[in-house]
Amino acid sequence: MDRENARNELRKHLRHYLEEVHGINVNRLFRCLSPDHRDEHPSMGFDKTHNRVHCFACGYSADIVDLIKLDNNLMTDREAFAWGYSHYDIAVDKAVSRHSISSYRQSEMHDERDRQGVTDFTSYFKECIDRIENSPGMEYLQKRGIHSDVVKRFGIGYDPAFNRGTGSLSWRAVIVPTGEDSFVARNIDVMMDDDEHKRDRVRKVGSSRPFNLSALSEDAPVFIVEGEVDALSVVECGGQAVGLGSTANINALLRYIDDNEIKPLHPLQISLDNDDEGKRAASKLADELGKRGIAFRAVNIAGEYKDPNEALVKDRFSFIGAIHEAECYEDEANKRDRDDYFKISGAGSMGDFIREVERNRKSPPISTGLLGLDDCLGGGLYDGLYILGAISSLGKTDFVLQIADNIARGDWRQDGRDVLIIALEMSRFELMARSISRETFEAVGDVIGGSAKTTREILNGQGHELFNDSDRNTIRNAEAAYSRYAHRLFFVEGLDDISWVQIRKAVERHIDITGQVPVVFIDYLQLLSSNELGGTDKQNMDKTVLELKRISRDFGTPVVVVSSFNRTSYKNSAAMEAFKESGAIEYSADVLIGLQFVGAGDSGFDIDAAKRQEPRQIEVVVLKNRNGRTGGKLRFSFYAAYNCFEEAMEEAMNPERTGQRKEFCKKFREEAQEDAGSFYGNSTKSNL
Repeated sequence: MDRENARNELRKHLRHYLEEVHGINVNRLFRCLSPDHRDEHPSMGFDKTHNRVHCFACGYSADIVDLIKLDNNLMTDREAFAWGYSHYDIAVDKAVSRHSISSYRQSEMHDERDRQGVTDFTSYFKECIDRIENSPGMEYLQKRGIHSDVVKRFGIGYDPAFNRGTGSLSWRAVIVPTGEDSFVARNIDVMMDDDEHKRDRVRKVGSSRPFNLSALSEDAPVFIVEGEVDALSVVECGGQAVGLGSTANINALLRYIDDNEIKPLHPLQISLDNDDEGKRAASKLADELGKRGIAFRAVNIAGEYKDPNEALVKDRFSFIGAIHEAECYEDEANKRDRDDYFKISGAGSMGDFIREVERNRKSPPISTGLLGLDDCLGGGLYDGLYILGAISSLGKTDFVLQIADNIARGDWRQDGRDVLIIALEMSRFELMARSISRETFEAVGDVIGGSAKTTREILNGQGHELFNDSDRNTIRNAEAAYSRYAHRLFFVEGLDDISWVQIRKAVERHIDITGQVPVVFIDYLQLLSSNELGGTDKQNMDKTVLELKRISRDFGTPVVVVSSFNRTSYKNSAAMEAFKESGAIEYSADVLIGLQFVGAGDSGFDIDAAKRQEPRQIEVVVLKNRNGRTGGKLRFSFYAAYNCFEEAMEEAMNPERTGQRKEFCKKFREEAQEDAGSFYGNSTKSNL
């Protein structure tokens, strides 16, 4: 762009300049920036309309050009504009851009030479290097902890009469080259803590660039520090460092990285000054490095001191230790990263694999109490996500509740396990009544003329007065049988307020209190709430199913979830596409089980007639089994009134195990009757 547009563009950066260089919040008054006004109370404001600052106490007013001149000790607007164009990447006409971004004048001759283009200071540097040995400049550096070998390595020199941009004064200055066309002059007669003369502390000549940029290409951890002397302090102690020169030079560092496509071999170690400005600059640098995909660490090698050089001077050994620790951390982190990566190889995982096999040997699958289903599932339930689906009113809840009760009770092969039931549709009392109703049915065996009781009859306490002694004894014995394993059944009730987050917390709480990992049952999936805001129903369901899978994996336990089928599947046979939101369910579940009426999907199938059957004839189909076989159908008789599923071909499938199961159940009920007699005494009244 032309010169006029470039100047207007630069002036628009005043807000950013105030925030970046001075750390000023422009939304409120701040201390006056005039060097002649000692502002005890903030009295300067930012005029965003005209892009100027104005002090309401002393009347001082300035734009960004005025402040650049003031902050960088520049003599002319031309120099300030050039500095600003470079700093904010403002493209200008070639005639303008050829000027040095900070061509300080030592004399009219120097100024005219700098106007003609970039100045090569190589000869000047040689003169200064020749003067550094045994000079006040060397003494100054040694007082700040920098010894002659480091001074020589970086070509640092001494000028006893430096006068570029110093007005009528001459400085005794240490000259630190930052490039062939740039350097930093440090006035050795102004101490770092001399705030009164801080503007006479440093002059930057030539291009504005950080110190020791070549370190970024070295195969060593590089510390990013604020000042040139801070960088020399790190090098003094055996490290590598780049000195920004000032926090305003972050953009210059980033431009160098971008222009030269620098990809550091080690994470950059950000360790700017321990003050507010340094912290803000470190945060900005971290953000920008992150955007570029460059690894970094924020470290504090200065400890309790303001900057690395102060730490070197006041506690050299601790400073050396901090640098070494930071470098070793990086090396150790790389080693840990390599070691961790090889752990995921087959060879690195063999030890864990053998331990997993041994754990599985000692922890056999958990029996569902349904022998045919156990056979289909490879012995029972393993760690993983099991989803069971069916159409409405087919007995999904009763089926999983019967499995949950069987797991809590145990059998002749294994002891009972804790079960956590997430009840989203029914109360725990209704679920308990369903289980006790089933116990009455299993005890009586024959419903015709027997004493088996429905869920409603169990819950209706007033109706118990009409029961005969046989009925009351049946209920009493069923309650006693249920009580023998009820201590392992835990219920979490909810309605539209339970998500996977609450389920995870419930599992964690159970483990914390009991020390046992429960088998988890959820009734049912579509009633779980979502923690995700703004997602579609499908996205929320995907997230929920994935997190339930993670719960099963993280806690090493089966998670069994009831799911609805979509309405289009009511007369069809069970299939994966019948699951609502089937994409998430199909791919995340380890096992998918479908319940259907016998004959579903056949020509002429009548669902209403199937529902009227007593008992209803139900088939269980394993649609997906990640680590086992699928297909085949298990037939059950479902006594809906008593919430009980019976395997139709149990004896034919395995007479020996069927006999063992019957013997176990017989003994269990005999012991329950003894418990009932002890619990109820001579009373024949039910406890419900």
